[in-house]
Amino acid sequence: MIKVSWQFLIFSGLLLAFCSVCNVAAQEKIIIGVATSLSAPEGRESLNAVLLAADEINTKGGVNVCGKKIPLSIESVSLRGDFSDGSVSDALQDLEKIIVEKKVHAIVVGPFRSEVFLTGMDVIAKYKVPMLETIALSPTPEAKIMRYPKYKYIFRLCLNSKYLVEYLISTMKFMNKKFGFDKVYIMSQDAAWARTTVSLMIKLFFAKAGWKIVGMDNYPRGSSDFTAGLKKASDRGAQILLTIFDTRGSATLVRQWHTMQVPAFLCGYLPMMNSPGAWQSFDGKIAGTLNVVFEIGNVPSAKYMPATDFYEAYSFRHYRKGFYLCGKSDSANARHLCCDALCHHFYPSHLDSNTPFSVRRMRKIRLG
Repeated sequence: MIKVSWQFLIFSGLLLAFCSVCNVAAQEKIIIGVATSLSAPEGRESLNAVLLAADEINTKGGVNVCGKKIPLSIESVSLRGDFSDGSVSDALQDLEKIIVEKKVHAIVVGPFRSEVFLTGMDVIAKYKVPMLETIALSPTPEAKIMRYPKYKYIFRLCLNSKYLVEYLISTMKFMNKKFGFDKVYIMSQDAAWARTTVSLMIKLFFAKAGWKIVGMDNYPRGSSDFTAGLKKASDRGAQILLTIFDTRGSATLVRQWHTMQVPAFLCGYLPMMNSPGAWQSFDGKIAGTLNVVFEIGNVPSAKYMPATDFYEAYSFRHYRKGFYLCGKSDSANARHLCCDALCHHFYPSHLDSNTPFSVRRMRKIRLG
């Protein structure tokens, strides 16, 4: 049977760690809320992944809580303020609504935009419903979680932009060593995670490594014309065009880069290029580009089979080989964290200094 490894963490380990076992066991079903931007491909595909995991668990009878199998029920809401015309306050209303009206036991995926995630932390703290964030990239929430106990119900399963920066730095080092490139033009979107990524790239690498930043452009959400920036990059002799976007409109940037024949090597993060279907999507006009894939699962990996298992399971269910799926947690960590969470929930004597920090924190929360 196909295994989707991170599902067990979401639907078993953390749920048992946060909820009263007796109360959950008395329920006819466990309600999981998927609250994210369903207008974004990543949000829709994250919901599909949750449904895939829930189906596999329910096929086996549900989640085993104190010897009783309880089925899962998935409720979803599209948080406005991420890609639609709604504001951040609209998104917070939607987040609160699914908690109050659907009486969910936990929230998964979480807000797409870091701006919504940061303000939504107070909604989670108010209702004490665990939220497993798997998509927003700004590192700021970690500092708040560590500093204020009221945010102890919030977990990040995905990486944050600091780790994306590490991958980008490694890529820039490779480009410098291999081709001698040291002139970069930066194009990014006006979003918290992107601003943080650019700031860290400049501070931690470009400024120290002697690279010359020949220009920078920051684009508001909804931008679809990048010709002015591309022309400046070409005129100023940029060798690398570092692109940091997650908006759908940034696909136009790739097409305009090709049409204008900009001599700079296009490199960075663009989600529509983050799948095996990118070559077909762009009609093969992406030769000379490099996209950093910072989480596996949306692409198969011969060196890490859980990623391949998930990729094949998702592709089989949805009849497609190329998808975004940005923001998913590492499959191995999810598997081990789940097993540890379940073990330490029922056998607290096994909790010791060697237990992963996240499991110990979950146990502490459950015990109050």
